[in-house]
Amino acid sequence: MDQIRLTHLRQLEAESIHIIREVAAEFSNPVMLYSIGKDSSVMLHLARKAFYPGTLPFPLLHVDTGWKFREMYEFRDRTAKAYGCELLVHKNPEGVAMGINPFVHGSAKHTDIMKTEGLKQALNKYGFDAAFGGARRDEEKSRAKERIYSFRDRFHRWDPKNQRPELCTTTTGKLTKAKASASSRSLTGPSRISGNTSGWKISTLCRCISLRNVRFWNATVC
Repeated sequence: MDQIRLTHLRQLEAESIHIIREVAAEFSNPVMLYSIGKDSSVMLHLARKAFYPGTLPFPLLHVDTGWKFREMYEFRDRTAKAYGCELLVHKNPEGVAMGINPFVHGSAKHTDIMKTEGLKQALNKYGFDAAFGGARRDEEKSRAKERIYSFRDRFHRWDPKNQRPELCTTTTGKLTKAKASASSRSLTGPSRISGNTSGWKISTLCRCISLRNVRFWNATVC
């Protein structure tokens, strides 16, 4: 019997689809982060393949800073409607009340309050126990420490020195009693997109977008 050989891209896709299905089966209330860009769009594409012809068994979550282009919001809503996805949008009300913006308060403070704190608020508000995120290890050195399952404590703190071993493709999503009682946990993934042995880099991401005709919002003008 001839052995079927997969291309590198197909291997990454198959691996990611497997992890997405595992998370959907192991966790009671997962969510997929969706920021409209290329990374989260590829992640959404893989999730749709994982459950085709059905719809996603979990919602999409957009942590809105209020500073996206109007066309991006329109694209977000069209995409969710076209794919039959439940879309949740959360904007940090405290940041809005303080009038936080990147021009007056700086990008670092704006990102921390409107994105990081906004995400924590949304995870707590909806009680999500797992969250798919499309971060890649080649984007920033701290992200290279992330594993497939990257657990946080009840305060959303992450200890990279205290992570579970993930040998080859063996992972576990089982929660300890302490973690199960936490208000929310965060799982970074799917698959190797942000894992510490990730094969998903900008080159393979762009190849997937091109070959699979992935829809994403792009403001680049040539």
